[in-house]
Amino acid sequence: MQDSPVGEPLPPTQLFGPFELIQRISVGGMAEVFQARHRQSGAVVALKRILPQYAQHEDFVLMFLDEARLTATIQHANVAQVYD
Repeated sequence: MQDSPVGEPLPPTQLFGPFELIQRISVGGMAEVFQARHRQSGAVVALKRILPQYAQHEDFVLMFLDEARLTATIQHANVAQVYD
């Protein structure tokens, strides 16, 4: 996928697994966050994925997965729930 500016809608054919990427919300040092829609349920979610240049580096992938596991344990009304 080409880099798109934050906040600019993406072409409707940008798919990532069962999700259609709608808009890039933010990008950081190791990952980017999108507004996305689950293609089966229609649920709108925030989807975070590791940047392509780090996806082949085992240490970065492990850090990314550790962050997801840790975040999934947080249960609070002001924190988004991790589903997958």
